Amino acid sequence: MAKGENQLYGYLIGMAVIATMTSLALFAPRRPRALAGISFVFGIAINELPLYGMIWAGVSMAPIVLGGRVTEPGALGGTTLGLLALIGLVVILRRGLGARATLVGALRESGLDAPAQHVIARASWRRTLATLIAPFATWAPGVQRVRNLRYGPNVRRHRLDVLRSRSATTPGPVLVYFHGGGYSSGRKNWEARRLLYRFAHDGWTCVTADYRLRPEVGFEGHLADLGAVLAWVRDHAAAYGGDPARIVLAGSSAGAHMGSIAALAPDHPALGEGRAVAAELAAVVCLYGYLGPYYGRGGDSPSTSPIDHASSPGPPFLVVHGDNDTYVPVELARRFVAERRRSPNSTTVYAELRGAQHAFDVFRSPRFESVVDAVTAFLGPAGVAGRRVSAPSDVDRRNFDIDGAARERRRKA
Repeated sequence: MAKGENQLYGYLIGMAVIATMTSLALFAPRRPRALAGISFVFGIAINELPLYGMIWAGVSMAPIVLGGRVTEPGALGGTTLGLLALIGLVVILRRGLGARATLVGALRESGLDAPAQHVIARASWRRTLATLIAPFATWAPGVQRVRNLRYGPNVRRHRLDVLRSRSATTPGPVLVYFHGGGYSSGRKNWEARRLLYRFAHDGWTCVTADYRLRPEVGFEGHLADLGAVLAWVRDHAAAYGGDPARIVLAGSSAGAHMGSIAALAPDHPALGEGRAVAAELAAVVCLYGYLGPYYGRGGDSPSTSPIDHASSPGPPFLVVHGDNDTYVPVELARRFVAERRRSPNSTTVYAELRGAQHAFDVFRSPRFESVVDAVTAFLGPAGVAGRRVSAPSDVDRRNFDIDGAARERRRKA
């Protein structure tokens, strides 16, 4: 009896854990700050992978319910919590699946009907099922990743990876991506992997870079690293099958912050040799971006807040943010978009995803798969980047070989 009671109380504790994680994913409290951090850490996986929570709850409940033990001590409470968790997980799943409709509506609101149709066309139950059962399969076939190429003097942080298709025969546009982490953490191979591999598979040359972090450097140091990456892309993209005349900047959280500054204030002196490249960007993609001032520097000139530069001329923007983000308030994204849309002739697409937390791009979830489809459509031939950039540059594809690093060495020699 004692052993059976221990099992039931273990069941109760397990159901309490899954119910707590589900509630943190559903409601994501922002205050106090410690609770906001806890809600992110314990809620992010459930929020993007609710099917696994359903399986956990269902497998745990089945022997109790089928064995007729629901009324025993501990079992009734555990089963009640499990049922409540299942209801919450269904709500979470519906929110994730609803991201596609939100993104389609955002594109159409900005007059991009053809990209919106592309996002609709990409929907299928097979792809949705694949995201549910294989959320860690972020890679794509036929993509080569060239790792840890050096773009600056810092041995540890001045490194970037290049992803490109093994079968591409013509130069493709370049997507340059910067990770998040509040400028204090993060790395180039953690977030947005599905986005990078999908674009590389489709013929783009993708560059994802580390950069120096706090407290080693401040804002100017981060921006200098971004400028150095852009200068590297200008000089070396062709060796890896990329067209340096067609560059799109993307980033998550802090990466979106400095990418926005670079695009809207391309003459910032900290960008160095990257200023000319920043001035010619085809588009910018901001995923759950922090768009306020840098740490304690709200009164600086030039401002460190993308919101203060939002009315400046610049390339088209796609801004995607979750309304359940506990790290970066969604209100900052709303303010940035409102200011950006006041700029003459600017194109800014804004999608606010119901129930999405920070770092929704870590897994290949139904939500992020829809985001990747929308980014693909936004930047594709019918989207803003395809219309804004003229014909492909005259990069000599004959000088491109699959071993870009070797070609680089030959050119330097």
